[in-house]
Amino acid sequence: ARVIRPLYSLVFDEWYEKVDINDKGGDKKVLLRGFERFLLPDVANYDDWNEFFCDPSQVVEGIILWNGQGLFDQDHGARYAALPHVHWRASLKGSQIKTHRECHSMLGMFASTHRVWFLHALLFFTAIILVTGDAELVAS
Repeated sequence: ARVIRPLYSLVFDEWYEKVDINDKGGDKKVLLRGFERFLLPDVANYDDWNEFFCDPSQVVEGIILWNGQGLFDQDHGARYAALPHVHWRASLKGSQIKTHRECHSMLGMFASTHRVWFLHALLFFTAIILVTGDAELVAS
């Protein structure tokens, strides 16, 4: 709870303002202002945090404790005990772990569906060729 809860709180604080109760009595997370339609390009998201934890060099250099020392500066046997003292907000700062900017546009819709459009165009023109047939055969 002293290791995972601060990570969850960091992720929550990055995107959400608060938790309300919906009409059915369940949790309803309220996004920060400006995040209603989509996340801003410079906001860290799960992909960025996943990349951070999957790259050993970033983990070694990036995880720091509240006293300013790195987690991996500790003795090997003392690292697990030091996990509750990690300064997650400083370690996972969005501007430091962000590897690429995510810009949203209509081009993204085409890029994700271009194979479907290509297949439709290919089938359409194949059908046109088959339907029109050979002009010499029709004339005779």
